[in-house]
Amino acid sequence: MRILTISLLLLFTSVHLSAQSREEALSEARAFLKKDRAAATEYASHLSGEQARALADQILFISRPGHPQIDHLNYLLSHLAQISANETGQKRLNNLLLVIVLTLVLFSCFLAFVLLDQRKIIRALNASMERPPIPSSTGQLATRDTGSTPSRKSTSRKGTRRKS
Repeated sequence: MRILTISLLLLFTSVHLSAQSREEALSEARAFLKKDRAAATEYASHLSGEQARALADQILFISRPGHPQIDHLNYLLSHLAQISANETGQKRLNNLLLVIVLTLVLFSCFLAFVLLDQRKIIRALNASMERPPIPSSTGQLATRDTGSTPSRKSTSRKGTRRKS
């Protein structure tokens, strides 16, 4: 019996507190509606998303008895705001896509330049490998080092030339 009494007491207390908090919230909405446009805009700019939705619900609750079409009007306004937000988002995505495509084109041009320059350098190296040997100051023909093992006549172990 005691538990039932305590439960009922807590239930009535919570209902009373929720009614008081609802009345406080509605008084905040009424104060918001009484402000002039500049003050209301200033106040609304500092609200978080959750607070703004709560304030809008409170304003709708206050306005329903006098204006039965207010829910329909609110739906239309929120739908139009959503369409506007979608268009803004689409414009941003289009600009981002343009930046990505431009970056891809510039990277492709850079890659093509590097590949063509590399081919040019490889051709120049191949052409220099096919040239005839360069004569040395002693009158003998110097051989180019092609990466093969050194001959006995041209180099010693220390890498100096032997005199013949």
